[in-house]
Order: sequence, then structure tokens, then C-alpha cells
Amino acid sequence: MEFDDVLNFQRSIIYNQRKTILSGGAREINDYLDGATSQVDDLMNQKLIEKRNALEKLEEDKKAMVADVLGRVILQTIDMFWVDHLEMMEHLRNTVNLRAYGQRDPLVEYKKEGLHFFKNMEQSIIRQVVEFFTALDFDAFGQVRASVVEQAALEVADTNRAVSVHGEVGRNDPCPCGAINPETGKIYKYKNCGLINAPQHKQG
Repeated sequence: MEFDDVLNFQRSIIYNQRKTILSGGAREINDYLDGATSQVDDLMNQKLIEKRNALEKLEEDKKAMVADVLGRVILQTIDMFWVDHLEMMEHLRNTVNLRAYGQRDPLVEYKKEGLHFFKNMEQSIIRQVVEFFTALDFDAFGQVRASVVEQAALEVADTNRAVSVHGEVGRNDPCPCGAINPETGKIYKYKNCGLINAPQHKQG
């Protein structure tokens, strides 16, 4: 498997996920939430169960509105995290070739770390969607436009997507190791340094 094949395989998974949500309806949204139960912690899973039970008690028009908003939020959350992932994979590809000097196969390293990044991205997407869904005020759907609720969700997603699943250091924050990018004179971003263990990363 070549470098491009690794990313193409990941892209096909993401595109199929988007296609399912885009062409589906309430059933596909429910299936997505079903799959999320095993991807979140116990506390969040309990909140998810309680929120889904509350959803079932709503009138059909409100259920449809919630499904519509949640579907769009899922798609846009996937898109935002996927763009970040592509940037990370590009940087990873540029750095793994340097590891050949350490007798490590660049393609093997790329496949292994690329898979790790991809799984982290999927978990982050699911967690973000679940956090949005469990925080929804169903009563508000009868008072405000769905687009307003959706925009609020996007603002939350755009803020939270920078948080790394590895800890409190954001992916777009300066790397704690303090390595300086000679091209910019600034500290490397965490996602381009410590997160992928790039050659310039200073081990603590």
C-alpha cells in the first residue's frame, strides 16, 4: 500500500459516512447515535440515553426538526475535523521520510500513525456530536429557527475541535516542547510537532 492509498482508504470511509447521513433521515441519525454509545464514556452515554428518551416523547414535527439539525451538524463536524486531519496527514508524510535514517520504514510509520490519527478524529467527531445533542434545548425548536440552533452548534464545534484527545494541549496550540520553526521564527503547533512526534520535537 502506497502513501496515497492510505489516505484514499480513509477518505472513502469519511465520504461513505457523509453519504449515509446526507441521503438518509431520522433512521440514519438514530443509527449514528446507536454507534456513538460505545465511543463515549459512561457519564456521557447516560446523558445520551436520557436525551434520546426525551426525544421520543416529542411531537413528530419537532422530531423531524431535531433530526434535520443534527444531520447537518454531523456533516459539518465531520468536515471540520477532516480538514484538520488532512493537514496533519500531510505534515506526517513530510516527516516520516526522515525516520528512514533511524532504520524505520517510512510507509509503515505513516500507516501506523495515520491510523492512530484517524481513530482519534473519529472519536472526536462522535464526542462533539454527542455533546451538542445532549445539550440541545428541545423547547427552543418551537421558538427559534433551526438555523440559529445549528449556528450555535458550529461555534461550539469550531472552538472544541482544537482540543486534543491526548490531553489539555490544543492541536493548534504551541507545542510545549518549545521547538522553533526556522521558517516562521515561531514555536511549532502541537499538531505539527509533539502530537506526531516530529523530528524537531524535543523530548521531555
